[in-house]
Amino acid sequence: MDIVIGGLLAADPYKVDVAFTRPYAIGSEQKHYVMALAKGENALMTKLEIF
Repeated sequence: MDIVIGGLLAADPYKVDVAFTRPYAIGSEQKHYVMALAKGENALMTKLEIF
């Protein structure tokens, strides 16, 4: 798996296993939606956050 997009929240417990991007959207009740990548994918994360 390279990237997961869709329904992940910044507060999800998966952040100990994967790297989260900065929030790309803020939904109702101030939920911050993020993308997940394999740890160590810094170049890909930077490109996604700039996009």
